[in-house]
Amino acid sequence: MNISLRPSQASDAETVAELIMCSAPDILTFVFGHGDDVKPREFLQSSLAQPDGQFGYANHIVAISDSNIAGVYCRWHDKLPADFDRATVDSIHRFFGIEEAMNIMFRSRESTRFFTPPQAHQLCIGHLAVDMKYRGHGIARAMLADAIAFARQIAKTHVVLDVALNNQPAIGLYLANGFIRGASTDGYLRMIYVL
Repeated sequence: MNISLRPSQASDAETVAELIMCSAPDILTFVFGHGDDVKPREFLQSSLAQPDGQFGYANHIVAISDSNIAGVYCRWHDKLPADFDRATVDSIHRFFGIEEAMNIMFRSRESTRFFTPPQAHQLCIGHLAVDMKYRGHGIARAMLADAIAFARQIAKTHVVLDVALNNQPAIGLYLANGFIRGASTDGYLRMIYVL
């Protein structure tokens, strides 16, 4: 199977939104839908049509196989553009309005308090997901290798990601690709790759 990776584009928004929803459905539904999984999908599609912020297309890499988007991941580190957080908040405010944006910020802080932001020596992987029909064909392995190569390029010494403790297939994948177990908190495990 031929796999290539490229930066995401605005035209990828619908497919990438569905994949991101698969990466953390419980958290995304709680934070952006308050229990309703339709609103988070709509928000992600809207945000992924724009370049900036945590949910912007410019922050995501897609894996292509058979001319289709087969997977997605994002990467961030301590040297993100100064307007990264502002663009994230703006996308939430534009889509939901000020009152619901404030509720989302509260729910986001509540649900992500156990995620540690990347330190200066770390590259963090997020939103990693592979379309069901492409699983088992090396898509995730290719995305992990891409993230590790990028970490080397920007002189990081570790690649980290957080995974739900009950997601044993993903944990097995990360261990098989050289990651080790780190600390666990509130149902999530920090996985670490040492370069």
